[in-house]
Amino acid sequence: VWGGSSSDVFAAGYYGNILHYNGTSWNQMSSGTTSALQCVWGSSSSDVFAVGDNGTILHYDGTSWSSMSSSTTEILHGIWGNSSADVFAVGNEGTIVHYNGTSWSRLNSGTTVSLYAVWGYTSSDVFAVGSEGTILHYNGTSWSSMNSGTIDPLQDVSGNSSSDVFAVGNNGTVLYYNGTNWHRVNSGTARNLFGVWVSSSSDVFAVGLSGTILYHSQ
Repeated sequence: VWGGSSSDVFAAGYYGNILHYNGTSWNQMSSGTTSALQCVWGSSSSDVFAVGDNGTILHYDGTSWSSMSSSTTEILHGIWGNSSADVFAVGNEGTIVHYNGTSWSRLNSGTTVSLYAVWGYTSSDVFAVGSEGTILHYNGTSWSSMNSGTIDPLQDVSGNSSSDVFAVGNNGTVLYYNGTNWHRVNSGTARNLFGVWVSSSSDVFAVGLSGTILYHSQ
């Protein structure tokens, strides 16, 4: 789910389903695909991207959804952008593709593990997380591996600044990056965590298996 405002929210899911909330009700949109959609992100109400199975990337221009050439057939699990002309999507087999405003091209991730989520603070400070505790960092030129201190699969990443980033994953794993290194935060649960949202380092929500919702403040 992604929204530009309280009256402009998009949700994407299985069988190519995309729903839009206008502040009053949810309405079905025509996506033009039956592929499962894994993630949605936008820079504005007329510039929204959805990614999913079979390398599917869709774009919404404010009027309709259309298919884009993604340069891959791998499942794409996550998408995030710094602007409408600087968008990253990640997926299976270490896949990372980048959109420059004109076309998508594949970047060298340096790994073959599945990547599940991507988030950045700027175009030269982007994080991707995935299987085997993998955390990658993009400095604007290339991707490099970071020491996560875990082998648990990491499912999501989000932050508030380049030195205030959280990653969550299986077995209750919560990691925090302070700008120098990653360290484990006690989550109080062993359940798999699938999503995290950060407002500030003292205002963090994580969700996971069996209806788990965690809130972090300090």
